Amino acid sequence: LYFYLFQFHLQRTMDRRVLKEKVSHLKTRKPHLVGRMYRGKRKLSSEKRVFDQASISNDVEKLCEARYSRNYSWMARNPIKELLMNKLPVMLKNKPFYHGYLPKLDAENILKNQENGSFMVRMTNECGDYCAVALSVKHEEKVVHYMMDVNINGRCFINSLMFNSVSEMVDYYAKSGQSIDKTSSVRLKKPARFVEWQLESHHIVNLEKNISIGKDSDVIRGVFLYKGKNADVAVKIPLNSIQANSTDILFDELRAMRQLKCNYTLKAYGIASFTCRPLLVTEYADRGTLHDYIRTHIMSVHEKLRCSRQIMSALKYLKDKNLIHRNIVAKKCFLFTNSEFELPTVKLGGFRYCISASEKDVKKVPRKLLCCCPPEAIKCNKWFFESDLWMSSMLMWSIFTGYVYPFREFVDEDPINLYYYLLKGHRLPMSTDLLPDVQLIISQCQATNPSDRGTIEMALQRLTQEEEAIWKLKPDTGHPINALC
Repeated sequence: LYFYLFQFHLQRTMDRRVLKEKVSHLKTRKPHLVGRMYRGKRKLSSEKRVFDQASISNDVEKLCEARYSRNYSWMARNPIKELLMNKLPVMLKNKPFYHGYLPKLDAENILKNQENGSFMVRMTNECGDYCAVALSVKHEEKVVHYMMDVNINGRCFINSLMFNSVSEMVDYYAKSGQSIDKTSSVRLKKPARFVEWQLESHHIVNLEKNISIGKDSDVIRGVFLYKGKNADVAVKIPLNSIQANSTDILFDELRAMRQLKCNYTLKAYGIASFTCRPLLVTEYADRGTLHDYIRTHIMSVHEKLRCSRQIMSALKYLKDKNLIHRNIVAKKCFLFTNSEFELPTVKLGGFRYCISASEKDVKKVPRKLLCCCPPEAIKCNKWFFESDLWMSSMLMWSIFTGYVYPFREFVDEDPINLYYYLLKGHRLPMSTDLLPDVQLIISQCQATNPSDRGTIEMALQRLTQEEEAIWKLKPDTGHPINALC
């Protein structure tokens, strides 16, 4: 009896060992500290690990996939949709009709200048979680959109018909000449031509390091093979957060930047939308942001005036284009090395909230309010060209004083508290670091009534005159030496 009991116990122990080797049990995680510094270090190490794994092969698609595979506690996830949006670029790779991820508005802009019957297949995020594929066709000077139900095996369902793949569906309608539906005569004739800002991901190489890590997107430095030349670029990779669709935010930003050709606005090369997530490619600011530059450098009076004048020149250009920026802060101004001058050139970026000055666009959903927003924006979500003038005066104050956060005591409070504070006549304190003429410009731009702030043209003219006056000063005039730099 003891012998059989011993054998039974021995066999049971061996079975447990075999089971333990074949099945990997989940390990219980130790509770993490909630300190801000600890979270920051853990996030940076995780970012570095993901970046290193993907950048070894220097493959943008792998990097994008690795970036998007990260788990966030605040991120709303849809496994079926994510699987489909990861597999579709592989299924439709190099197909002439496939235009990657593309919002409806951009698809219409591409097709409006092409022949009737031009069509494209695109991924979209506009019609529900499971309708991630759309067919857009130019028909009788209009663009018609059809949503297709594509499952994870690649089978395509459209108008009660099933096809084994999207390519089979396109071939069927293009070769047979049949209309897409019975109620109209929409037919597929030829794939739509690509436009200049639609970029191929394999043209982005030498991914080097993180520039910034954000909640809506991450930015990585790389090299872009552009028109036979190598250009340093910043590659912005979106994340789908629960608060906003960061993928469509990139297209909103590019839509505004495509209209701009100014020496003082950030240049966008385009979007690589054929990966699992679109990548916005812009020029790389080798001197960083104005926010960091103000905090780490001692700027001369001439340099401060030069930065203020260049930012105001960018606003003058936007006004000529009938655009309101709405996001004029130091973090959205970028510095570039200038081959002709020792001082860097400032370029305005951050066109995520940029809108046209038409009444329709001004009444859009309000943007997130900052402490540098004007009173009319805080109370009524009204934006004018003079609203940009208010925000530029806040930035000018930061440049001259070195304090990058105006009205910092209201950062964590309800913006309406700042509104009532401004109605009482309180304004930013004027220090001795501000030139008398600059104080007058800032004071006028901070008038409560937008019509009392003057114009962008007037502010630009006064800044230009002040910069020229400082530039002409000589050491023997008795003025401080730092004003001559």
